[in-house]
Amino acid sequence: MYLRAPMSGKTGTGPEPMWVWPGLRLVGAGCGPVKKGVFETVASVSEADGTVTLHSGLSLAGAQAVRTLRLCSAITYASCQGLTLHGVVRLDCTESSHFTCRHLYVGSSRCTSHQLVEIS
Repeated sequence: MYLRAPMSGKTGTGPEPMWVWPGLRLVGAGCGPVKKGVFETVASVSEADGTVTLHSGLSLAGAQAVRTLRLCSAITYASCQGLTLHGVVRLDCTESSHFTCRHLYVGSSRCTSHQLVEIS
């Protein structure tokens, strides 16, 4: 099911539209019923009424899901601060001229082990 994001203000920040399906892993954005940094998996999606049900049993309307959840495969350096990420953490865009030691520190300090950091 495709979740359409509401139009954001002038800044262009905020929820992004996304496709969701059973088995997809998402992360809480910190606004709404799912706390920031809590990983959830989609249990079922209902096209009929536009609801997304998570494995935790929480059922969200489409607009609420797009506001509350984010794709965990694209967590930014700014949004990962304060999170502990279990499993492999891959730091991309290291060849960018904007990538600094601060990004390296923030990204790598989210891991639970130095063996779980991939830098590309």
